[in-house]
Amino acid sequence: MLISPGILQKVLQSSKILFYAALLTLNMAWGQNWFQNQKNEKRFQKAVEHYNEGRFAIAESLLENLLSNSGNIYAEPALLLSMKVNLGLERFEKVKVAGREFFKKYPESPYLKDIYLTLGDLFINESRFPSAYRMYHLARKESIASDFTKKIDNRLLKLIHISLSLEDLEQLLVLEIDETARQIHLLAIAFAENNAGNPALSASTLNQSVLALIPELYLELYEKLLRTSFTPASSMATIGIVLPLTGRNAPQGKSFLRGFQKALKKQNYLDQNITLIIKDSREGELEVIKAAGIFKKLPEISLIVGPLMDENVFASSAILTSGQIPVILPLSVENGLEKVFINIFQFNSNLEMRGKLAARYAVLNLGLDSLATIAPADDFGRQLVTAYITEVNRLGKTVVASEWYSGLPKDLRSQFKALRKTGFKLLPEENFFDEFLGMEIDSIDALFDVSADD
Repeated sequence: MLISPGILQKVLQSSKILFYAALLTLNMAWGQNWFQNQKNEKRFQKAVEHYNEGRFAIAESLLENLLSNSGNIYAEPALLLSMKVNLGLERFEKVKVAGREFFKKYPESPYLKDIYLTLGDLFINESRFPSAYRMYHLARKESIASDFTKKIDNRLLKLIHISLSLEDLEQLLVLEIDETARQIHLLAIAFAENNAGNPALSASTLNQSVLALIPELYLELYEKLLRTSFTPASSMATIGIVLPLTGRNAPQGKSFLRGFQKALKKQNYLDQNITLIIKDSREGELEVIKAAGIFKKLPEISLIVGPLMDENVFASSAILTSGQIPVILPLSVENGLEKVFINIFQFNSNLEMRGKLAARYAVLNLGLDSLATIAPADDFGRQLVTAYITEVNRLGKTVVASEWYSGLPKDLRSQFKALRKTGFKLLPEENFFDEFLGMEIDSIDALFDVSADD
């Protein structure tokens, strides 16, 4: 069958139109995808910024759209970031659910190391230290960057110093085929054996180590274990610390922690190894109660330091003091805590003691007998003044006036004017004519008449 030139030309023209239409549709689709990808990238970067600055709730809202569309190229890192956000918000169950979803959807993901790291941090928050130790090792095996490996090693070293279960460590060693990981397990076992009072076993375990295969960050621990394994066993002390490390009270919390850590380094504790387990109380009583509950369940805790602020003391006192663990309160000045809770100790003297000491100094050191007070008209001032007056009376002296003020003491003129008035009233009455005449007149002179001539 022959096709006429006219028909052929029409067929070619229609094919050309279809081709151009298909090309236009493809270009529009590509443009839409490019625009959407750019939008998703900006949203993801914003979520990362908010996460890094601690604004977890805002980051979570930005991630919702990215997670709802599994086809976009940011769905995978968005799921990882969602795990970290939920960890920051302490929604631990959501972290676990997201972790399972990630393993199901992306079993070959380059972000697996970050997933294992996040799960390790989750288990640290739950005080499940053996589980955290396993997760960090899985993250280390996935790591190809030295900075990330160093981050993992720092976490593993801290866990080793907590003295993990020997049974768990020995099981991991049996199943481990990676030589570097085996060296880390051996160090952890040697440390646990030494702290359990078995330096001979610790030395035997260290003999299995291959020095050339031990990562550089662990060499200091290896040398320390070598020295201590041939000396009498040292005891282990684990201190739980609950301080505000984020929020409005973070400066005080961080400052106290730095001082505490420096003091530990300066002291030469030859017969004892000290490990710290630190919990961030943030600003809420709920966080303090959670930390107190965790410390109470850890048998290795021998001392608890914190909370820092008075408003959190009562929230946790019932939990912290229900056992026999000593609790040190760094800044609390509340009266009577030591009477209610026998295992509570205060670094700061309470208001009652401060009032007593001030009274003793005024009476015994300065030798004063008539005293006055100016104090704020609140619970702080009333407790302080009550203790001060009670001690002054006990010492046989007198508080002749008490003045009060409200708010900031910007202007105390009226209070000081009242005190001066009281002070002048206490002065003995003087005869001002005595000084003028230059003589004293005996009262007997009043029995005689004295004329103007005399």
